[in-house]
Amino acid sequence: MLFPGEIREIKDNILARQKSRAPFDIAVNVEVPPDRAQGVEAVRPYFEAGATWGIELAPEKPEEYLKRIQLGPPKSQAA
Repeated sequence: MLFPGEIREIKDNILARQKSRAPFDIAVNVEVPPDRAQGVEAVRPYFEAGATWGIELAPEKPEEYLKRIQLGPPKSQAA
C-alpha cells in the first residue's frame, strides 16, 4: 500500500517525464471504514495527492461485503 506522499511523488515523476499532457489515472489500494464520514476522511489524502481511483481492500467474509455494499460509497458531508 502506498502512502499519500509516495503517490504525490509518483504523480510528479510521471508529469515531469510525460511527453504529452494526456490525462492518466493513478489507482491505489485503500481501506475504507464502513462509517461514511470516516470513509471520506480515510480516502481524502490519497485523492488530494493525485490518486484518481481507490480500490478498496476486500473484507474477509461475504457478509462483510454485503454490509459494505448496502452502505454504499462514502459521501462527503457537503454532497
